[in-house]
Amino acid sequence: MKQHVDSLALCAMLAAMPALGGCAVTDAVAAHRAQHALIGLREVDLVACLGSPDQHSSFPGTDVLTWYTASSSAVSLAPPIVGGISLSFGGNCHITARADDGIVTNVLYSGEKNALFATDAFCSPAVKTCLGYLDAHPPQRPATGNRIDASAPTSAAQQPVAAGAVSAAPQPGVSHASMPSNTPSPAPN
Repeated sequence: MKQHVDSLALCAMLAAMPALGGCAVTDAVAAHRAQHALIGLREVDLVACLGSPDQHSSFPGTDVLTWYTASSSAVSLAPPIVGGISLSFGGNCHITARADDGIVTNVLYSGEKNALFATDAFCSPAVKTCLGYLDAHPPQRPATGNRIDASAPTSAAQQPVAAGAVSAAPQPGVSHASMPSNTPSPAPN
């Protein structure tokens, strides 16, 4: 009889697994959507939707804000007869945003943020709230001329250089010794 109960519990758990995986995938999609939706947002609007950051570092013209979140879920399958199976899942997500001159230019996720087959799923609870906020309160984004293009290069070394202009960024295959003396030296990283 006990073996029959264990078999039933195992079958019930296996039957529930696709549904659990579906939730994690939905969470991962929301996390990825938010990661892109936050680019170009004003820093004050980011703080309004995610709350006060747990960590904040300031540099000239740049702020780095970090939020720490934890997420957990549990599934318990208990047949009416003695026995049962309980599964717990959980992780943590560190959401780090970079704001240049008050505009969000980069959003990164780190920590134990991945569920089974669902990258960044444990970041979803925090950013789902932010997505809801953005839907209810459309953000005031900067004027078109100042808008940040999420697909544009972000480091000085990746920025295009106008014809005839000299880039201060290090160029592949060019050492400092071969640069003309009137060319500014690249800033140290």
